Amino acid sequence: MTLAARHLTCKRDHRLVLDNVSFTIGDGVLACLLGPNGAGKTTLLRAVLGLEKVEGKVLLNGEDLSVLSPRETARRIAYVPQTHSVAFAYTVEDMVAMGRLSHARFGLLAGQGDQEAVAEALHLMNIAHLAGRAYAQLSGGEQQAVLIARALAQGGRTLLLDEPASALDFGQQKRLWTRLRELVGAGYTILCTTHDPLKARQIFDEALLMRRGRLTDIGSASDVLTDGKIEALYAS
Repeated sequence: MTLAARHLTCKRDHRLVLDNVSFTIGDGVLACLLGPNGAGKTTLLRAVLGLEKVEGKVLLNGEDLSVLSPRETARRIAYVPQTHSVAFAYTVEDMVAMGRLSHARFGLLAGQGDQEAVAEALHLMNIAHLAGRAYAQLSGGEQQAVLIARALAQGGRTLLLDEPASALDFGQQKRLWTRLRELVGAGYTILCTTHDPLKARQIFDEALLMRRGRLTDIGSASDVLTDGKIEALYAS
């Protein structure tokens, strides 16, 4: 899926949070979004999902997402938050099944298609063996894998991840990036926010740099994530 934004502008209290943001991320690409705190990264992800009131358009394979209902959008594009806590003792399988809510009829998730989608998502993230475990009792890396599986179960081929590796140790991060690269190889388009530009050079295909609500650069990670551009991006 090709994900594109065209002239996204968002204002809060007469302040520009997103300032005429445009980009295109091609099919089967792993891209990162970098910038200092307050640059507008999370707001941009939310705008793409239709969760922020903005001017401009978001296109998925040329389809304008603004004309779709939230339910229809959720079937095309999924979001993985940076942190997630649950108040009930949901199992891993329960958590992943929540990704099928946009497909539910009358609030029911009993169809064969739902069961197959959940099983496939667990398989893709290599966590089928955790299906009966309590989500709250898992490690941080395992919980992150469950949240990505939930996003995969929604059925779309485009994923937005907000700081997916921020709470993971080195081994967990390595497994996460390996799994995301496998998903991209299977045809998914993925955009992640990150605060680690040096590691991003090695992991991502493309990079978007953001500062004060504007994209300052976009292109291949090797071209964009140079020492000079990174220093300028994070300069006070």
